[in-house]
Amino acid sequence: MEPLRMRMLVKHRGRIAVYLVLTIGSVVMIAPFLFNLSKSLQTAPQTFAFPFEWIPDPFTWFNYVEAYEKIGARAFINSALLTIVVVGGQTILGMMAGYAFSTLRFPLRDSLLLLIIGGLMVPFHVIMIPLFIYVFEIGWYNTYWGLIIPIVAYTDVSVFMFRQFFRTVPREIYEAGILDGAGPIRVFRSLYAPLAGPTVAAFVIVSFLAAWNLYAWPFLAVADSDLWVVTLQLGVAGGTFNASSSPLRPEILAAMSLLSMVPVMAVFMFMQRRFVESMARSGMTG
Repeated sequence: MEPLRMRMLVKHRGRIAVYLVLTIGSVVMIAPFLFNLSKSLQTAPQTFAFPFEWIPDPFTWFNYVEAYEKIGARAFINSALLTIVVVGGQTILGMMAGYAFSTLRFPLRDSLLLLIIGGLMVPFHVIMIPLFIYVFEIGWYNTYWGLIIPIVAYTDVSVFMFRQFFRTVPREIYEAGILDGAGPIRVFRSLYAPLAGPTVAAFVIVSFLAAWNLYAWPFLAVADSDLWVVTLQLGVAGGTFNASSSPLRPEILAAMSLLSMVPVMAVFMFMQRRFVESMARSGMTG
């Protein structure tokens, strides 16, 4: 019994160590959010109080009202428009290109795929200035077209993700569709696209997060405040790129940052559930 008892003891110790590491990691990750949440509920005098009050007493919700007024409904609309078009465009383009690269055979297919995937190794900030010059020359500067379309075209990640998924779909499904008289487009629409639910859910989460948090490209592409997105309004409020503006009070900035997170958190929670459901329904294995 001693060897068995020793194995059980080692197993329990290992499990405790894993739980301890996960707990510490969770605390480190959630602490800034809780700090921001507490700060956003504090009054102006409480903001600079020492020691820090994690549970403000009293607390106020009026910081969120002022935060929303500072950001403005127009910025939320612009961010929503940018994000919806980017996520939808990248998903559709990525699905079609991934299907073509994984299923169809055409000249220079592997070379084109290598060129597209090679773009994953080039940071967006490297091509941002040349892209801005091109947008300016074709007259798209300070327009919705210049703000949105260049980001929609940045499809390297979506092509790679969907191509990898469609490679796991048995070739017999494609051949069966062709034998039934369906063309490649009909096979994609009727057979392949419905199977891509898990990958769509995963990519939507990644793409939504990236598009909603865009800052550098909107900062370059638009100058009119009517076209600003939420991240630019946060930059103005913090005084990061406007020397003439003074930063807002810390509790207002905390409330603004939390308000900007609400759409991302809502989409993540919704798509996470859809991702698990899609995995359970699909029944596809690689």
